[in-house]
Amino acid sequence: MQISRTASAAQSSAGNGVKSSGEVTQEDFLKLLIAQLSHQDPLNPTADTEFLGQLAQFTSLEEMRNLNTSFKTYSGQGELGQMASLIGKQVLVQPDKEAEAVTGIVQAVNRQNGKFSLIVNNQAYKPEDVIQVY
Repeated sequence: MQISRTASAAQSSAGNGVKSSGEVTQEDFLKLLIAQLSHQDPLNPTADTEFLGQLAQFTSLEEMRNLNTSFKTYSGQGELGQMASLIGKQVLVQPDKEAEAVTGIVQAVNRQNGKFSLIVNNQAYKPEDVIQVY
């Protein structure tokens, strides 16, 4: 009962506490924590230690998300470096097993929507289409 009473108090003091995407932000969580602490039972204050543990877990989860984002950014930069190292090199590309392989110089590297393409003979190819680098 304490949780539902606290949750409804938090909703009235902090709006609905949930973004339209369904994610609860750290700010929303802290508002809920403040509301719960202000409505806790003074005769049973240790019952709220569970909520503080959840706060620690929430903070850890947010830090892991930030770390994951950093790794994705770093990974994308490494991949860009690998693709850029092909610029000026002669490659053999074959976009389809049934198509004839094409030889040409990598003129540029493009990145759109997180996907890389190599420009060879003014034509875009996927990195996995490269079958040989000279």
